[in-house]
Amino acid sequence: RLQGKSPFLRQKDWPTLFKEMDADGDGLLGLDDLKVYLGEYLGYGLAETTSFHKAHRGNAEGVPLEELKKNSEELEAYCVRDRMRRLIVRKPGAFGGIEGVDCHIEGCVDCTVLLCDRTAECFADDLVNCRVLVAPCSSSTFVRNCSGCTFWVATKQFRTRDCTNCTFYLHCHTEPIIETSTDIRFAPFAAEYPGVAAHFAEAKFNPERNFWSAIYDFNGRADGANWRFQPLDDCEVLSISFVDCPNDVPQAVAPPLTQELLTAAPPRSEEGSGHSVANVPQPRPPPPPVPRPGRGPRRRCVDDSEDAAREGRLEDWGSSDVAPSASVVLSAPAAAA
Repeated sequence: RLQGKSPFLRQKDWPTLFKEMDADGDGLLGLDDLKVYLGEYLGYGLAETTSFHKAHRGNAEGVPLEELKKNSEELEAYCVRDRMRRLIVRKPGAFGGIEGVDCHIEGCVDCTVLLCDRTAECFADDLVNCRVLVAPCSSSTFVRNCSGCTFWVATKQFRTRDCTNCTFYLHCHTEPIIETSTDIRFAPFAAEYPGVAAHFAEAKFNPERNFWSAIYDFNGRADGANWRFQPLDDCEVLSISFVDCPNDVPQAVAPPLTQELLTAAPPRSEEGSGHSVANVPQPRPPPPPVPRPGRGPRRRCVDDSEDAAREGRLEDWGSSDVAPSASVVLSAPAAAA
């Protein structure tokens, strides 16, 4: 797996890179070449690799050098931009084990974007009807001008602006901030994938100490909240698996979603919020309704196979236990907030 920065970052020597990718030396990047280089070496999902090969091979059996250069923006490791109806996966290790990675997701429609590796900052802008996972982010995650989206985010700081009709499953170590956003719903982080336990530990995140519901609204109004709790029987546990790692089952570190967890008071912060001293009303929404009998959170299963549906498969109520496939208990890190 890659160590260091992505070879697609400000690449200037395309012939040399092409030669590295062209394992059989036939002058074309066949599907097997791309599976090895993009999938095994760079940690891209198989669905994305297959789509790139199909879109840019033309009438040949593989992608020529000029097509690789012309469409290299589609293969940027740290930026997913202007995609439509795609499944984009960055597997654990895809960011080369380097610190300080900033990742951007911009202008996508009807996509599923799964960032299963650690970042320093993450920005999601102008997304419509997308599903997004942000693995532990050691600094800040910004979500702006998004509509009809669902996010699973683990981050130290969280801020959203100009968002409508979005759902956030959130792990946050400070008070989340919303601004000029309406019809947004919150629940605790509920995502599982191979390696998530190590990522939480490396980020010094304590899964038991989560400020997901300590929302601060810069546009708070006295007559009601601009956000609400996601009802338990509308909640989804995102479960991600990788076809090239069949023995690596999805892990979960967050406490299981329950009605008690949804209605619990947020922990007391030991840090200053840093908000303005202006007297902005901060009404809390009513508690979520009690789930209907036999109902609870459902699991949305997504894998990165070449024919995978970008929305995955949403299990029916009662079809399986919503307990995680492999539950991992972490001791509280000393540096946790």
